[in-house]
Amino acid sequence: MKIAYHSDAFAGRTGYGLARYSRELWHAIREQDRSVRLCPFALRGVPHDDVSDGQKHWNGAVRPGIDGRLCIALWALLQAPRVEHWVGDADLVHSVELDYPVATRRPWIVTVHDLGPLTHPQYFAKARPWLTRRALRQAVDRASFIVAVSGATAAAVEEVAGMSLGARLQVVPEGVGREFFERQDSACLASLEDLPAQSAPYFLWTGSLNPRKNLGTVVRAFEAVAGEIPHHLILAGGLGWDSHAALDRIAASRHRDRIHRPGFLTDAQLRALYQRAAGFVYVSLMEGFGLPILEAMASGCPVITSNVSSMPEVAGDAALLVDPTNSTDLAEAMRRIATDEALSSQLATRGRERAPGYRWENCASRMIELYRSAA
Repeated sequence: MKIAYHSDAFAGRTGYGLARYSRELWHAIREQDRSVRLCPFALRGVPHDDVSDGQKHWNGAVRPGIDGRLCIALWALLQAPRVEHWVGDADLVHSVELDYPVATRRPWIVTVHDLGPLTHPQYFAKARPWLTRRALRQAVDRASFIVAVSGATAAAVEEVAGMSLGARLQVVPEGVGREFFERQDSACLASLEDLPAQSAPYFLWTGSLNPRKNLGTVVRAFEAVAGEIPHHLILAGGLGWDSHAALDRIAASRHRDRIHRPGFLTDAQLRALYQRAAGFVYVSLMEGFGLPILEAMASGCPVITSNVSSMPEVAGDAALLVDPTNSTDLAEAMRRIATDEALSSQLATRGRERAPGYRWENCASRMIELYRSAA
C-alpha cells in the first residue's frame, strides 16, 4: 500500500513542532510495517538539488513543478491539479497538517493538530483563517477520517464544523521519542553561550516568543518568586511573531541577570536541559496537544502546565496545573517545586510513569489501521 504523505512541515527547515510530528510518525510507520510505503509530498519546504526518479525533492519530499503558493490557490479554487498527478500510484493521501484544501480523488485522511486560527485568532495573526475554514469544510465533506491529536482538538473540530462526525473523527495522540528516556551527556551544552553556572538550579521554558506561549506571565511569576529561591530561568527557542513585547519584558526585568536565552537548541541540548532542570514551565494559552510536556516528563523533569485546552489531557496527574493567566498561581507552583523536594521527586516519578503511554509506535499503529480501513 502506497501513501502520499502530504506534509509541508516534513520538508521544512526546523525539527520542532509539526516537523517533529511528521518525521517521527514517518519513521515509526516505516519501522512498524514495511508493506506501507510512505511517499512524502510537499508544496512548501527547503529546496535543494535532490533528484530521483526524474522528480525534484525538498528534504526527501516530492514537490510539484509549480510554485507552492500557486498550487495552493489552484487547489482552493479549482481542486486541480490533483496530488496523484505527482504521486500517481498512491492508494491513499494522508495530509499530515490541515493548512489548505487538497486536490485528490483518492481516499483521504487529514490530521488536525489545532484550529487555533479559527478558535483563537488573536494568537495567530499571520494565519489565513478563511483558508483553514475552507480546508476544514472540505475535510468534513469528504475525508475518510479526520484525525485529531487530542480530545480537545477533536471537540474543537466538531464545534467549528457544527456537527458530530461520529467514527470518522478519530483521536490519535502524539508520541515521545525513546531518546528522551535515556541519559544525555551534558557536554553538548558547552557550545551554548547564555546559560547559568553549571551548579545553579533553573527552570526551563521552551518555545517561540509569541503571545500564545504566554512568556510575559512566566517572567512575572519568576520575578515574584526569585527573591525566595536561587533558581535561574532559561528561555530556549527562537523569535516568533510579535516577539518585541516579550523581549522588552525580559530586558526590563529586575532579575535580568538570572534570565537566559540560549536560542535554538539541538535535540541533544534540549534533552540535556530537560534532565538538569528543576522544573519545566509550559503555560501556553492554547495548544492542540503539547508535546514538550511529554518530552519533559520522559526526561524526569517536574512539569508545571496550563489547566486549559489540551494540556491537562496530556499531563494528567503528573504535573502541577495552573491558570495560565494568573502569574501568582504560577509563582506559587514554581516556589513549591523549588522548595519541596518530596513534591518535585513525586512529580518526576509520575511523569516518567505516564510518558511511556505515549509512544510513536502507538501513534503509527493507529494510523496504519486507519490507512487500511480507508484504502
